[in-house]
Amino acid sequence: MNFTTLRNSGVRVFRINNPRATSVIAPEFRTKLIEEIESAGDEPVAIDFSKVEYIDSSFIGSLVAAYKEAIAKNVKLKIFGTRERVESIFESTKLYTLFEIYKNFTQLQNELNQ
Repeated sequence: MNFTTLRNSGVRVFRINNPRATSVIAPEFRTKLIEEIESAGDEPVAIDFSKVEYIDSSFIGSLVAAYKEAIAKNVKLKIFGTRERVESIFESTKLYTLFEIYKNFTQLQNELNQ
């Protein structure tokens, strides 16, 4: 299974279980994440990238599509656990301007609780 979801302290965590986030899994990612966003209500959705070692442009496109859906549904979409290589791709594509990115879930949770 490429993705799992769980609830943790009022946050919907959407975990990517594949080390390569590419065009192979991008359509499924987009579909499942948008389903999660549509059912989130007022809960934030946090995408766990801790297992992802590589991300390609197709996957980034799916991520941006999900971001647009989250904006339309007024759902907070957060990212945590990015590794150095993925983080550098987020920086070069300026995705950090769209998403709040946290080192880990604890940091994200602390920010939400303030």
